[in-house]
Amino acid sequence: WRRNGFGNLRLAINLSARQCQGRELLPRLDQLIARAGVDPAMLELEITESAAMRDPEYTRGLLRQVRERGIHVAIDDFGTGYSSLSYLKLFAIDRIKIDRAFVTDMENDPNDAAIVTATVGLAHSLGLAVVAEGVETQAQSSFLRKQGCDEAQGYLFARPMPASQFLDFMRTGKELPATVP
Repeated sequence: WRRNGFGNLRLAINLSARQCQGRELLPRLDQLIARAGVDPAMLELEITESAAMRDPEYTRGLLRQVRERGIHVAIDDFGTGYSSLSYLKLFAIDRIKIDRAFVTDMENDPNDAAIVTATVGLAHSLGLAVVAEGVETQAQSSFLRKQGCDEAQGYLFARPMPASQFLDFMRTGKELPATVP
């Protein structure tokens, strides 16, 4: 992507609970970054609340070491897992990703809308960026923008696609087919 003029894109990688507890993650990250010549600041590791809380002390140290390398960290599926706000203080993170369960019906469910609004406010007051997952309509996007949500992802913008198709998408800016093989 960098060779094709898209060097400013951040690559987010989901970590499994097993990867978060294993001792091989940091050496493997170091190896991959060195081999690919990637700026660590362009990487983001995503960990779910429940995975982070399996061993909070180990996770705390792991995330600290990840961030020391310049890699960003996000809590994925925010609000659906462990659901304790204490980990927002405990863990060194850069952003939270609001789970699609709250985004999907926020236009019709005042409770979902309130949760999204409060989450954005809380995250920003802690210096964290906010990503909304599962954005499928322009109305959802507009609501999130009005609330100050920093980023959004979902079918409104693009469906999941292989890397080769992503390059074509970025080059042309054209809409891709709804289904991806």
